[in-house]
Amino acid sequence: MIEKVYGISMEVITDYTGIGKIQYIAGEQKLPILDSEYTDRVILHLLVPSDQIASVEKAITEGTNGRAKMKKEKDLYYAVIDGEVKVFED
Repeated sequence: MIEKVYGISMEVITDYTGIGKIQYIAGEQKLPILDSEYTDRVILHLLVPSDQIASVEKAITEGTNGRAKMKKEKDLYYAVIDGEVKVFED
């Protein structure tokens, strides 16, 4: 049996000074990181349960002193199975 979680895929863009704090917040709140891109900035794609969206946005804003930009990518269902993230498309 698996538990599907309704939430969003959130893109978070930050500089290298903010990445540690965002990774800490993601770990603390058990937010799966789908992907990360490291160029002149860092782009993370997080899975955020719908009931945590406001608190995650607030924590990231406060943790990066407003330097991180966040954007909702899409609504989805997901589950974590044996440490692996499974996204359920409509």
